[in-house]
Amino acid sequence: MPDLRNIILITIDSLRPDWVTPDSSTSKAFPTLRSLWSGGISCPSGFSHGLFSQISFPSILTSTLPLDYGGYDGGIRSRPVTLAEVCREHGLRTAAFSSDPYLSPFYGYDRGFESFSEMYDVARFLRNLDKLYLQPYISLRADGRRTDDSLTMRVANLLAEAFDGLLGLCERKQEELGRFRFWSESVADHYNFHRLARLIDTELSRLRQDPRAYVERLFAELGDSAISDIPKRADISILRPFLRRIWRAYKRLTPGGAQASAVAVARAGVSLTALAPSYVSATHVIRKAGSWLARTSESPFFAWIALNDPHELSFARAMSPLAIRRSFRMMKRTLRGPEILYALSLRYVDAALGSLIRFLRKRGRLDDTLLVICSDHGRAFSSQLQSARTFSEEMLRVPMVFWNPHLTPTEAPHPCGLIDLAPTILDLMGWQPVPGFQGVPVYSDAAARREALIVDGMNGPCDFELQRPSIGVLRDDRLFLWHGNDPIEVTDFGGREPTSADRRRDASNASQLEEARRTAADRWESLLSSHANEATE
Repeated sequence: MPDLRNIILITIDSLRPDWVTPDSSTSKAFPTLRSLWSGGISCPSGFSHGLFSQISFPSILTSTLPLDYGGYDGGIRSRPVTLAEVCREHGLRTAAFSSDPYLSPFYGYDRGFESFSEMYDVARFLRNLDKLYLQPYISLRADGRRTDDSLTMRVANLLAEAFDGLLGLCERKQEELGRFRFWSESVADHYNFHRLARLIDTELSRLRQDPRAYVERLFAELGDSAISDIPKRADISILRPFLRRIWRAYKRLTPGGAQASAVAVARAGVSLTALAPSYVSATHVIRKAGSWLARTSESPFFAWIALNDPHELSFARAMSPLAIRRSFRMMKRTLRGPEILYALSLRYVDAALGSLIRFLRKRGRLDDTLLVICSDHGRAFSSQLQSARTFSEEMLRVPMVFWNPHLTPTEAPHPCGLIDLAPTILDLMGWQPVPGFQGVPVYSDAAARREALIVDGMNGPCDFELQRPSIGVLRDDRLFLWHGNDPIEVTDFGGREPTSADRRRDASNASQLEEARRTAADRWESLLSSHANEATE
């Protein structure tokens, strides 16, 4: 076992393992990811415990299931312990570089990090808040399921927390970037944060003055405007909003043509999302991380780098048609529609990862650094798979790779979950297990003997009073999906190449079916009990 001092965790949103494993038909186009997989400890049967980022990420950083400890509404704020906190206890310097608004201090993801770089668009953060909470709450009000005052006050408290958090972000951005700027290098920084702070402070004052009137007005106007419109008045860019407006209008008028145009332009070597990006590119995030790593000198460190390019189908820079043709030639399969954009974004991320490894090697930090690659969930190219309750193999399978140039390449053939990622890191570092972690090292006997993995699914607010979750029980390459009623659904994963075809079939083994139903029901009862205990505390 090598003497490891440092950890770099790289999470790549929507990375599918069947695109990068050495035996896949596309992996030659992604040499860095292919090399890391073949040269490290890998999990061919790695699974997420949830289908969207806000549901699945708590498992990565806290080794807990998504709906535990109050669920995903609070992110990881109420979880027992985080991977970053454990690293700090062992004397490591800690830093995070997040390009995803779901992975922000608002949801507690800064726990344990002495430095936390927030590289996401403020408007995107508010848009996600609107989509995940405000819109579902309006639906509850509209159909008469919730008309009491508690719903109004719940929204008011949520908005107050969000506005408070954004005021803190504006203060940090002003310290980092200065007060007066007329241009921005990053999509995350194209605001006059002094003016934005004043706008948000005005909204917060109105909210606190009369919470009920503010929420009622917001509900009444949400169809025409949204809280995500607030930052527009502080935007310092001129070209970006104009391009976005044109692109949105084009997609609305000709949705099929917009998709075809995006693919055609991508084949020519230009990323349309590079003109008006929604996320910070992998190159920018890794460059920011490299600057911090250069300042750590010889200190041991833990760095978390969160990349979103494959999720956005963005490759953020021009590529020559010759390079694109060479990439497609390496892939022994025909790509269609969004698969082309996905391949190019993955190629771009792969190149950025290669630059990070070269940087570490040049500074002499590679030999004692554990490099960990994983995804929060996969990606489905079918438009039908948009629900957090659609438990498809394309979305549930995730890569997990632990790499160091001196590690012996190993495969963990049994199913492993993202809750096993943090315990594996601790074990490879030679540290003692943490009682608050629910997972085990991926190569351990405990992982091989484990009978089942749990997958949680919910849409909208994580509120057990409003909805019952869907619970998946994964065992023996079969997913038993329980919605709280009969019959239970069964999907055969079987280790084959994932497709979007519906492969549900009836189970022939009645005892397996009953055992899976009992496991899911016990999970639901445990969640209800924990929720009741938290409500009385």
